[in-house]
This record gives sequence, C-alpha cells and structure tokens, in this order.
Amino acid sequence: MGVIPISETLPLVWPRSLVLTSNSFVVAILTGGGYLSAADTNLVNAVLYRPNMTFFAPNTQEALAAFNAIAPNMSQSELAGAFNYHAVPNFLGYSSQLKSGMQLKTAQGANVTITIRGNTTFVNGAKIVTSDYLVANGVVHMIDR
Repeated sequence: MGVIPISETLPLVWPRSLVLTSNSFVVAILTGGGYLSAADTNLVNAVLYRPNMTFFAPNTQEALAAFNAIAPNMSQSELAGAFNYHAVPNFLGYSSQLKSGMQLKTAQGANVTITIRGNTTFVNGAKIVTSDYLVANGVVHMIDR
C-alpha cells in the first residue's frame, strides 16, 4: 500500500499497483473466447461495466494452454459462463478484505471459497499469485489456474 497526502488531515490510500501491467494472458483468453470482438460484447459487458467488481483472472502459461485446449469446443454461452465464473459482483475485494472461509457468489452463479494458508490466499484451490490490481470497475487478482 502507498499513501498520497491529499490534505494534512486526510490521506488517500491506494492498492500497491494502479495499473494492470501483466495482462497478456487475460487478453489472450478474452481474444480466444471472442470477447474482444464487437459481435460478442453483450456476453461480457454486464460484468465489464458493472461497478464494485472483483475479478480472479487466470494469468499463467498453464491457464492459457488449458483454456486454448477447451475453448474451441465451447459454445458462446459456455464461454460467457467461464468468464463470469471469474467475476464477483457487488464486492470490492482487495486482498486485505479476503478472509479464510469466506464464500463469494460469482456472476455466473457459483460460489467460490477463499482459503488462506500462511501468507498465501487461494480461491477454490487456485493460488492468488498477484493481487490488488486496480481496474476501472473494481479490483483484479491474478490466479495460477
């Protein structure tokens, strides 16, 4: 965390990174799913433009390889479901707010469980490898699968 003094009595606290800098796999997954084409924006716009979102985004070579192996056989609604499974609406979940045993409902409708072991946080068994990336409508945590 960092602090910007905006007045002598009121500091502004922000997540440690203000820019999503490591999004190449996320972009590849969205492109592979057709989410970045104009024809498919209706599948993800409800999540992408909704405020107070928490995203758990797979961002490893393994995640990309796994997605590329199954994506060609998925329907557009299945692709949308996979995308929405990684989005939690109505919860601005910075890492300091994630608690072990916490259950969160995804935009797809499934529940995910937060588990904390030592200094490592997991969401349904996927390890959060980097956290607290600020995006326009919420926060992104990169997961390993």
